[in-house]
Amino acid sequence: MKKFLLIAFVGFVSISFGQITPNGNSGSSTTAYTDASPNDPIYIWCGNGLSSTPASLTAVSPSGVGPFTFRWFYHNQTNSSWTSYTTQTGVSSTVNNLASDGYRVEIYDDGAAGALVACYVAWVWNMTGDVTTANTPSACDATGLNGGINVNGSFTYYNPPPPQSLINAGTQINICFSATHTYVSDLAFYLKGPPSCGSPTVLLSPNPGANGQGATCNSGDNVNNLCFTNTSSSILNVCTASTPLSGTYGGYGAGVGTLINWAPLIGCNTTQGNWTVQIYDCIGQDVGSLTNATLSFSNLTSVCGSPTSVTYTSGAINSAINDNSCSAATASIFQVPVPATLTTPIVINASTSYLWTSTPSVTIPNASTSLTPAVTGLPTGSTNFTLTATVTYGSASCTYANSTSFTNTCCSATADAGPDRAFCSGSSAQIGTPAVTGMTYSWSPATGLSDPTSAQPTVNTTNATGAPITTTYTLTVTNVASGGCTANDAVDVTVNPIPVVTSGTYGPFCIDNGTVNLSGTPAGGTFSGTGVTGTNFDPTVGTQTITYSYTDVNNCSNSATTQIVVNLLPVVDAGANQTICFGTSVTLSGTGASTYSWSPAVTNGVPFVPALGQITYYVTGTDANGCVEEDSVIIGVLPQPIPVVIADSTIGYPGLQVNFTNGSSLATTYSWSFGDGSTSTVTNLNGATHTYNNVGTYPVLLTASNGVCANTDTVVIVVTPFPPPVIHIPNVFTPNKDGVNDEFFIDVQNIASLEMIVINRWGNLVFETSTINNKWDGKINGKDADEGVYFIKYSLVDLNGEQYSGHGNVTLLR
Repeated sequence: MKKFLLIAFVGFVSISFGQITPNGNSGSSTTAYTDASPNDPIYIWCGNGLSSTPASLTAVSPSGVGPFTFRWFYHNQTNSSWTSYTTQTGVSSTVNNLASDGYRVEIYDDGAAGALVACYVAWVWNMTGDVTTANTPSACDATGLNGGINVNGSFTYYNPPPPQSLINAGTQINICFSATHTYVSDLAFYLKGPPSCGSPTVLLSPNPGANGQGATCNSGDNVNNLCFTNTSSSILNVCTASTPLSGTYGGYGAGVGTLINWAPLIGCNTTQGNWTVQIYDCIGQDVGSLTNATLSFSNLTSVCGSPTSVTYTSGAINSAINDNSCSAATASIFQVPVPATLTTPIVINASTSYLWTSTPSVTIPNASTSLTPAVTGLPTGSTNFTLTATVTYGSASCTYANSTSFTNTCCSATADAGPDRAFCSGSSAQIGTPAVTGMTYSWSPATGLSDPTSAQPTVNTTNATGAPITTTYTLTVTNVASGGCTANDAVDVTVNPIPVVTSGTYGPFCIDNGTVNLSGTPAGGTFSGTGVTGTNFDPTVGTQTITYSYTDVNNCSNSATTQIVVNLLPVVDAGANQTICFGTSVTLSGTGASTYSWSPAVTNGVPFVPALGQITYYVTGTDANGCVEEDSVIIGVLPQPIPVVIADSTIGYPGLQVNFTNGSSLATTYSWSFGDGSTSTVTNLNGATHTYNNVGTYPVLLTASNGVCANTDTVVIVVTPFPPPVIHIPNVFTPNKDGVNDEFFIDVQNIASLEMIVINRWGNLVFETSTINNKWDGKINGKDADEGVYFIKYSLVDLNGEQYSGHGNVTLLR
């Protein structure tokens, strides 16, 4: 098995990823990708304990309707790809307890048919660590310190894998092979997708022997650019194909063949490595090798600017086609590996420093360069040693510390001045610890102490300077009973001034449009009181007096009173939504305020003609107090329907059938009025057929409507009377059977019915008929009638329904 790679990304669009918001991070840096990819942020968190994962990221859509779907991916180092991490929905997405790695989020707008809104990438570094300390006493006033530092001071990231380029139902796929091999009918060809989509296998062409065509049906040699694609219906019949095998095919086998099933590849990401093409030789006695392979995908679904076309080619290779190799382990394979640019780690290292300190302060040799310094000459009592490690990278600085304690018992006198104290001007605090029998106590300086000889004096000092005044009081304890052994300790006492709080008259404000910014000195403190949030006061409507307190960073407090005037916002109404026809004027008039401003720009109360489409107009109303509120109204402007009616005939005689064609546009319903009282209403563009039986002029109206607007088109149908009858009565006929003028009949045109009788000179009926053009053959009761004059009477109805009657005579001659 051999692996080669040459990748051509066609249609790749470079994406500049935006910012993902970190939560509670300690600092940040920026990537320095080596493949010219746009750099991304590296967010850094300080965490106690090597396994802690304090990292937390939040993604918010930069635009869209919402709610949104957030699809998170993490950088999978095993296959250098983005692997699904979690999916969340809502207006924002937060992922917590993240391991050090790269993270990418795709944001889809569910309120806009799931449209992709943004793609963000960020790297997470949990710069965690811990410090251990211990000491081993070497004398009553000496000990050896032993410290340990273990931090995650190194971070590895990679050039970012490209986003997904997914195969869809419309993707064009082209897989080509070139190989040397005897007996091409031994070979079977396969394509295998990457593990990220389940390693789907597509049979491109089976071994003919396995396909029922015979294992040795083609003894020709070699394969030269033999391609399989989903854009062709051509069938490869290896048994009958000329060699070397070449051309482009969409199926295989004999006869109608079998089309290749490409469906298992839908949804696979083509930008990931490990795509594989394989040649199997399932028959013995011959050899060969795969010399070139090309995989080409186009019309891909692009995610986050990924390429829409991807091509992999092996170039010139020599991957042996093992004889009788009927498994993936022995088949000739070209496998697309992960690009080296994605597998090469990029390592960054933080700087680490450390320092030993002590309380009380003593000299520690090599405090910043040795983790195991030896300390001597320690004072009587307890000394606390602290090892602090500082890890720094970018704007992040993480500090880890631990302590160990050593006690010097050479002296029986112990001094404890107590912890350092800080209090506010005008209050008092007690220092020192309870007295022990046999000991005497003295404090220096004595200023501000209730009793400088007490073990627990009270400090009562007023600070009027506006800045902290810090005093170090040193306690000396004398063990009188043991001959005057002494011990010393010190405590720092800080008296902080009362903060200055500024008050005044605010407003008038408009409710929800203004807040009171509270002021206190020194800065950095906190405010409290009804309605106070942070450094602001959120007022209610009316004139009110509030009292608020300010506590500075030293926990010293002061208060102030202020008056605030707050006005209601106007209740602005833009009016009801409207749907109108194009060309119709609209008047927008806001109510509830004094003055109005519209966007898009129109004049309040002045008619105007809006453009086509649906437009939201926003009105900003300002009342007499200067308070502002907004409202909106939607004006939908529909296009005028265009009715078009076409008749295949517009004039004719009664019984005229007319086919009408509906050529309208921009409408949803259609009403027909056929001019004779008949109507029809339809919701499609089908035409109509109507029959006109009576003489007249019929205006046919087609009304096209879109529910709001309607227009009418007209075509006129004219039905004219039939022409008058034509009557011709011959005056002579000769029924002598010479084939000329042997029969008598009334020649008529344009009539509906005819009745006729023939009478001889004596008034006897010799012939009658009620059939048009029925003929008298000159016989009476089967015998020839006598020559002479015969009288004719007739009545008829023409095509218009008019009745006619008349008479005449005809001479019978033989």
